Amino acid sequence: MRRKVNPMMTPTLLTPQAVQKLVTPLHISAQLIPLGLFAKDHAEAVLKIVNIISADSAKRNNPMWEVADSVGQILVDMRNRGEWTCDEETQKKLTQGIVRMDRYLRTWTNRRFTLAAMTVDKINAEARAQGKTFMDRVELKT
Repeated sequence: MRRKVNPMMTPTLLTPQAVQKLVTPLHISAQLIPLGLFAKDHAEAVLKIVNIISADSAKRNNPMWEVADSVGQILVDMRNRGEWTCDEETQKKLTQGIVRMDRYLRTWTNRRFTLAAMTVDKINAEARAQGKTFMDRVELKT
């Protein structure tokens, strides 16, 4: 009997094309801020990666959690102000955080990414059950 191997659960690194597909929209989003073109959709795209990195890093006590958290907090602050803009210094911090997350993701395996995404799905389901909505902060269990 032949067994099928789920390619998403193999211990191979994410391909450069896969990482590029994940992070290129993040880099572009950060550059849209001074043009006034950054919107909620862009924030959602960035937060998907932030959540995945946060869930994985918090579980491993990795300091990358702090980078993802700072990027997430910038976006939450933008939402709380009701405008999707920020000053140059904040945009620079956002861009630096995205670049660090980009480099960090390049060391991940397919399995690690898939498990982190599944963890985020579980956390989101628990948060929704507690009445949380989009961009509400949730404490991660380490």
